[in-house]
Amino acid sequence: MDFNDEIINIIEQFEYDIYVVNRDAHYKCVCVDYNNGDAIPSCDKCLGTGYKIKIKKIKGVGQWTGIPNAAPSAGRFSDDTSKGRRYYTRAKYNIKEEDIIVDNLEPFIIMSEKMFKSFSGEDVYRLALGYELKNDSHAFIANFRKIVGV
Repeated sequence: MDFNDEIINIIEQFEYDIYVVNRDAHYKCVCVDYNNGDAIPSCDKCLGTGYKIKIKKIKGVGQWTGIPNAAPSAGRFSDDTSKGRRYYTRAKYNIKEEDIIVDNLEPFIIMSEKMFKSFSGEDVYRLALGYELKNDSHAFIANFRKIVGV
C-alpha cells in the first residue's frame, strides 16, 4: 500500500455524511435585489446565497481548526467568534470556494480548497477549509431542512 492509498484509507475509515451546497455563479436567483445585489436571506430557492444551487450528499471527514484573522471574505459571512473546520474528501467530490458544507446541520462556508495529487498526477483527495456561516444561519438551516428533508 502506498502513501496515497493510506490517506484514502484513513478518510474512508472516519468519513461520515455531509452535504455540499454548490453555488452556480452563472445564474442569479430571482430573489436578488438588482439595485444593491443582495439576496433575501430567507429565500428557499437559493438558501440566501443569491445563486442557483445544487445540494449533494457526500462523504467526508471534518476536523475543528482555527481561522486566520486575514481570512478572505470573512466579514461577509462570519465574525471574530466563528469556528473553522477542515474537510477531507475523496477527489471525486466537487467543492469550490464559497460553496457551503452542512455538517450535522451546521453550515460552513468554504474559504479555500486544494486538491492533492499523487506523484503520477492523479487526483487523490481534497482539503476544504471552511468557517461557520454566521449571517442568517438559522434561516439557511430551516430552508435547507425543508429542501433536503432532514
